[in-house]
Amino acid sequence: MMKKFNWGTGIFIFFVFYVGWLAVTLYRSTQIDHHLVVEDYYAKDIAYQTHYDKVKNRERLVRDLYIRYQTDDNKIVLDFGPQKNEIDVIVNLYRPDNKWRDLKKNFNNISEPSIEIDTNDLKSGRWVVKVEWNDGVRSYYKEEGLFINSA
Repeated sequence: MMKKFNWGTGIFIFFVFYVGWLAVTLYRSTQIDHHLVVEDYYAKDIAYQTHYDKVKNRERLVRDLYIRYQTDDNKIVLDFGPQKNEIDVIVNLYRPDNKWRDLKKNFNNISEPSIEIDTNDLKSGRWVVKVEWNDGVRSYYKEEGLFINSA
């Protein structure tokens, strides 16, 4: 003979499933990497006005920086166009899903109109190219997302 299902049994079953769901959710939340993407997040937030000024300076340029990925050579090309002065360039290759793969390159006293960056060592996927440069008078900034398909 089967026992009759009453409200007390229903509450007990609900409580068991609820506690089980909480335990699974807690376990899964401990398996996710919650690191900050940028180490000095708060310092960068405070200095945002200088970043904004660099973006506005770039928007006033006659010829904007052109960023492209050449699939046949596996290179990122930064085309600044003709420059009157030598420029100092900082390139950050930012990987949105993993901060440990980020890469920073410095180029000083560049007089050529373009810079090539080899991407053979980079993992395939989405990258954000952040370029900051200074021509001795003003500082500029541009960022652009690229999909790199390395061999």
